Amino acid sequence: MLNKPFNDIRLDDIYALKTNAIEEGKSIDYKLELHLNNGRERKEFAADITSFANTSGGDLIIGVSEDQGIITELQGIEVEDKDKFILKIESLVRDTVAPQITGLDMNFYQMGDENKYILHIRIPQSYVGPHVVNGEKFYGRNNAGKYPLDFVEIKQRFTLSNQVQEKIKYYHSERIMKIKAGEGYWELGGGASLLINIVPLQSFSESVYVSSLTPTRFKLNTLFGNDSYDHKIQFEGISGVFYHSYHHINRQGIIEFADKDILENMKSRMSYISAKPIINRILETIPSAFHNLKELGLHGPYVIFTSVLDVKNVQISYNEHSYTSTNLRQNDLIFPAIMITNSSDLSDYDRVLRELFSNAAGFTPNLSS
Repeated sequence: MLNKPFNDIRLDDIYALKTNAIEEGKSIDYKLELHLNNGRERKEFAADITSFANTSGGDLIIGVSEDQGIITELQGIEVEDKDKFILKIESLVRDTVAPQITGLDMNFYQMGDENKYILHIRIPQSYVGPHVVNGEKFYGRNNAGKYPLDFVEIKQRFTLSNQVQEKIKYYHSERIMKIKAGEGYWELGGGASLLINIVPLQSFSESVYVSSLTPTRFKLNTLFGNDSYDHKIQFEGISGVFYHSYHHINRQGIIEFADKDILENMKSRMSYISAKPIINRILETIPSAFHNLKELGLHGPYVIFTSVLDVKNVQISYNEHSYTSTNLRQNDLIFPAIMITNSSDLSDYDRVLRELFSNAAGFTPNLSS
């Protein structure tokens, strides 16, 4: 794999692969052409993509000739419409691979000719696999290239995926207990609290360690204070803190929003909790978390956990025009985990928040309100 952030790679870096005689292998593959006109060609390309995703990720360089795995010439491929070509690739991968692979990066590096390019595709290691092509075969990679996985290797990859999921569930339970015990990353005070954890799957399957805590790298908007916050650095990471609300990035690259101001202010002002403004505030704020994760090179998928804690006997409404006649019997509202594969599309998360907050208030959800 090219040891460089994807967005920093230029055509000169591809030439350097040739100059330095970098041999293709487990994490990099060279191809002269890319044809996707028939089923066999599409299946072969999907096998290439999944082989990287099912192993440790890597770079696919298209438009170069090679001899014994070493680039001999950069020839480029002709592309009339780059956006249309990328959409074609994305559609193919979406239609032929299950479960879906997320986080593919693609770029064209223009050659001398106006319509000739080197196509570079970076495939991240997947943590929701293994991925299968057309429901038939699983592929992996070694130094000789891609190969069909055998039964034992397929089982190992499923086991790894399940282990990652169990670690994430345990982490979430631990964070709930910490907040309820008053042991968050920063002092929140007493009362009901809102807790959101955003966990990149990479954080539990790789050795992720966040070392550079320069405040200017991050947008640490809090649920209560928006972009009004103080940067605070500690042993466990960096936070934006505003009164009893914080946005924290820990050393594994996991985001935690914890807030006691929103719920407590509502309770004192209206004697009940109104869900709709809370949902709106969440959806306005968490894009800053995805900015931070991408800054750290953590491109997903992500798991979002949402919890409303210590709210027993509190009245809850969906909006400010109506509220339940009975108090909440549950002490804690633990929402189901939501997998986010595209951080610009939070529609599933939005739907779950609105549906379950409406249910908690005793109503059939009206998702258009």
